[in-house]
Amino acid sequence: NDALNREVNLESDLARWLEDEPSFCEFPCVLTSASKARILQADAALQMRAALQTHMSFHSPYLMLEVSRDNIVEDCLQQLAPKSVFDLKMKLKVKFRGEDGIDEGGLAKEFFQVIMGQLFD
Repeated sequence: NDALNREVNLESDLARWLEDEPSFCEFPCVLTSASKARILQADAALQMRAALQTHMSFHSPYLMLEVSRDNIVEDCLQQLAPKSVFDLKMKLKVKFRGEDGIDEGGLAKEFFQVIMGQLFD
């Protein structure tokens, strides 16, 4: 088993398995725990890459929120409710309604200060 686990290109083997071709992935009993972990990591990377390519072709790479300072909690909840888990993991960009400003990180920081202030009032 050790020789097999050292010599087999697990990423290529995973690709064959995903295409329903013969693969050592069909026989997990011959794989070591380390090899199984490498296969899981490679599979996760493939899934993330595929999701990112699919998602990025249609959307901005940022989670954009446009909120008013007076209704920040309600605005935030209304805009976040329909978002997917993938969207919620994106980098946040904030625009305050009626204010000029480009979010280079400062507006997002201010957003969190304002929303936390309103939540704890």
